[in-house]
Amino acid sequence: MAYKVIVAESSVSSQKAIQLAFANSDLEVYSFDDGLEALKAIPQIGPDAVLLSFALPSKDGYELGHYLRAQEAFKQTALVFLRGAFEPLDWKKLSSLDFDEIVQKPFDSEKLARLVIDKIEEKKEFARLPEEPVLEGISQAASQPEASPLVSPEWTAEVEEKIREIVREEVQEASSQIEKAAREIVSSEFRKWLVRELQESKQKR
Repeated sequence: MAYKVIVAESSVSSQKAIQLAFANSDLEVYSFDDGLEALKAIPQIGPDAVLLSFALPSKDGYELGHYLRAQEAFKQTALVFLRGAFEPLDWKKLSSLDFDEIVQKPFDSEKLARLVIDKIEEKKEFARLPEEPVLEGISQAASQPEASPLVSPEWTAEVEEKIREIVREEVQEASSQIEKAAREIVSSEFRKWLVRELQESKQKR
């Protein structure tokens, strides 16, 4: 069964290139050079993919794209935009639009046909994915272990004394480590000084 593709493109040469490239593929092409006419045809044709030029009379590609995605039946329809070589893009409009690809003109017709088929099959495969199973009679919330309520410890004199004791131990341990390190440094420096003194004493003799 052939996939149905709506092409809304104001350029006659681009339309012909697409029709020739898609002729030997599993794609049935419906071409329009006016945005409003393409919009009216969408619910009638029920396309698997829509190729839109940004610049179209009556309704531009952005408007058609938003219309397509606003229809529940076409939320998973492949949507590809065709952009002119020096055509500016309205990124604000694109940022809120779920599209699949932007193809630069002039395009390779055969690669475009392959791209459209791939996007259609990806969408259909996604639509066939099974939903997450739900155990009958058991809600997701009920299947989760009940979290234990957090209880703040009571601040008592005993708790405060224990904290002071821990702090004292930490301070003593830190002081011991510092003293040990200082002794090692002093001892090392003293040995160096003593060696120098002995060497100088020998030289004087």
